Amino acid sequence: MYSALRLVAWFVLFIILTVPGAVRAAEKPAAKFDPAAAAKTVAPFIDEQTVAVVRADLTRVDLRPLFERVVEWAPETRTEIGVASLVVHGALGTLTKAGVREAYVVVSLADIPMTPPHQPPLLIFPIREGADEKALATLFAPVREYEVKQRVGNVFFVGGRAALDRYQKGRPDERPELAAAFAAAGDTSVQTLLLPPKYTRRVIEEMMPELPAILGGGSSRVLTDGFLWGAVGVDLSKEMSLRVVVQSKDKEAATAAKAKWNDACRAVRKEAEKEGALDVFDTVVALLVPDVQDDRLVLVLDQKNQGINKLLAAVKPVIEKGRDEARRSISGNRLQQIGLAMHVYHEAHKAFPPAAVCDAAGKPLLSWRVQILPQLGEQKLYDEFRLHEPWDSEHNRPLIERMPAVYASPESKVKEEGRTVYLIPLGKDTWFSTRGGAASKDVKTADRAILVVEADGEHAVVWTKPEDLAFDPENPRKGFAVAADGRFLALFFDGHVERVDKKTDAKTLRGMFTREAK
Repeated sequence: MYSALRLVAWFVLFIILTVPGAVRAAEKPAAKFDPAAAAKTVAPFIDEQTVAVVRADLTRVDLRPLFERVVEWAPETRTEIGVASLVVHGALGTLTKAGVREAYVVVSLADIPMTPPHQPPLLIFPIREGADEKALATLFAPVREYEVKQRVGNVFFVGGRAALDRYQKGRPDERPELAAAFAAAGDTSVQTLLLPPKYTRRVIEEMMPELPAILGGGSSRVLTDGFLWGAVGVDLSKEMSLRVVVQSKDKEAATAAKAKWNDACRAVRKEAEKEGALDVFDTVVALLVPDVQDDRLVLVLDQKNQGINKLLAAVKPVIEKGRDEARRSISGNRLQQIGLAMHVYHEAHKAFPPAAVCDAAGKPLLSWRVQILPQLGEQKLYDEFRLHEPWDSEHNRPLIERMPAVYASPESKVKEEGRTVYLIPLGKDTWFSTRGGAASKDVKTADRAILVVEADGEHAVVWTKPEDLAFDPENPRKGFAVAADGRFLALFFDGHVERVDKKTDAKTLRGMFTREAK
């Protein structure tokens, strides 16, 4: 059930954050939004399998607030988001410079085959005289999936040949609701229309005459009559807003659709209660209950009702927990890879690697992480090291930046390249020393003796440096990367990875790290 709540949370965040709509002042005042003109522009490209249309006013689109919010919620994406921001804003700049002021995306099931390769959605750019068509063609040239990138009538067409053929044969599907749907979305920087094809009603009523129990049962006509089309208008700025409109057959159908929505929420609420997630669930659902306005369902979240801020505050803990779970999963997989390499090393040398490669005088030169490179499939990198030189020698230092991915932390706080949080505990009576590594035969309770831990960012070390986690028997909890649930990841001598509760009593923890684990 938690995964279901997390999915709902991500969906809410997707609606709010991934639809580009941050408002900025255009260089020239944008023309007043004309729903009828928008419908007329896109109508020739609508076929009987079209399910969605998106319109963006490029003179009002600025994705920087969006990117900033994504980084705020997911700091580990900062680098990727920075690159994406440059690419996207570069593309937007090219479009506007070429004379394009608005863009349409037409999603048709006809362009989405059941098997790969899949065709990207059709893109339509209305252009005026003097538009730089060459610049537009160059912009989309790298996207090989788009077979056609050329002017067609008064628009620049970017799509598949099949879509172009449908247009040229002049067989558009009449959708009289287009103008009304655009108007319902409002004068926002982006409008998204959800347009069920005409055959949808028949298919649903024939294949699913009765709704599933989770939706409260009853006739499926509550869906077919309650949802004729939908429209979403989004603006992202200091005055963030979201407007959702669902057109129903009549007021009675709209009222029934709202009742069915409430039935579904109550059914899911029972599962949320089992997991102790009622506070989040109830807050989100209360914000997402639409009003019945004549023959429509209308939901508005804006600064006036503080809907966006309340929604973000409610789902943020769920999203953060989901992100933490993902990081834990990635880190656990990396620890397992390290463990496998350690055991392969043990098979060859009859012992695990010592804490460090040392010179004749016993001075540590390189870490154990360098020693198991061949077992990690990094023989070539291993061969480039001079094992008789220290980690920061003129020759070895440049190899730091080539740290294998298995040593990279999924934790965003570890920013410096070449640092790792996968450390062995070193100290009095621990299993490792620079003189040699432990052998399996010495560890009688291998399933309770810790081999490697995930440390926190503060204790991260350069991966080649003979430095690890200083184990303090008086404070055996020091230095762990503790998750929100109060547990830290550890690789045990028998090869399994476990989340150990930080609240485990000190004596038991000492036993896991020292030779008391015999």
